[in-house]
Amino acid sequence: TQLTLTNDLILNTSGGAMTLGGAINGTTNNTESLTLNAGSTGAICVVGTIGQTTPLKTLTLANSNGAVFNAAVTTGTSVVLTDTTDTQTIRFADNLSTPTLTTTANGYHLELLGSTTSVTNATTFLNTGNLVLGNAATDTLTFTGGLIATAPAAISAAGTIATTNTAMSLGDASTPLTLTGDLILNTSGGGLTL
Repeated sequence: TQLTLTNDLILNTSGGAMTLGGAINGTTNNTESLTLNAGSTGAICVVGTIGQTTPLKTLTLANSNGAVFNAAVTTGTSVVLTDTTDTQTIRFADNLSTPTLTTTANGYHLELLGSTTSVTNATTFLNTGNLVLGNAATDTLTFTGGLIATAPAAISAAGTIATTNTAMSLGDASTPLTLTGDLILNTSGGGLTL
């Protein structure tokens, strides 16, 4: 059963598990926003696509004890990952397309596993858990405005990670980078720091 937003919608289980089984779309392109909040003890499972027919404005994950988006996610403005319990994982198992991806300085893990990930604006990964960027050599992750990932505890990557004449910084002295498949880093003229 498809869920269609006719206005902004907040779903809050106050700690209980949350499952959304069907596709989720807006009524008007880039207008309605969805906030998911399962508290620090509730896991979130989104089975269907989000925004494939009519993209939402913003998808916000306010809190969870782990969240999985099993199908493609598309927004017209942003995806905001506010919080998830430390050491639990937020996983985008399929494609992700959004102008802005916002993370916060909390200890959740984040995995971007779709064959195509596309973020238009500059992206800084602030989460202090692990970060997975792709899990196959055929994956393509494009961060047009630039990419900084030095806060996570560790980074795993595979596929092609690209920026568009903008800087890319992956890892630092306390953030190791591990290849889980062939990896291409392409800044198209921007600076590259490893």
